[in-house]
Amino acid sequence: MRSHVDRTMDSAVGSVVKEWRQLAGIAVQIRENPRVNPDWAHEKLKLFTGIYKRLLTDPIEEVKEQARCKE
Repeated sequence: MRSHVDRTMDSAVGSVVKEWRQLAGIAVQIRENPRVNPDWAHEKLKLFTGIYKRLLTDPIEEVKEQARCKE
């Protein structure tokens, strides 16, 4: 992640990046694991709204890369 002059902005961007990585990891679990608990998956699918919805439809390799990304 790139540092910004404004610490508030840096913190906000860092929070979004962290949330994106977490949801990318959940999306990979939902999409690739056939034994995932359906109740758990149904509950987690509610998190994928707005910009996060694309994590369920983008190519799985891209989503895996985003889940692993450290920037």
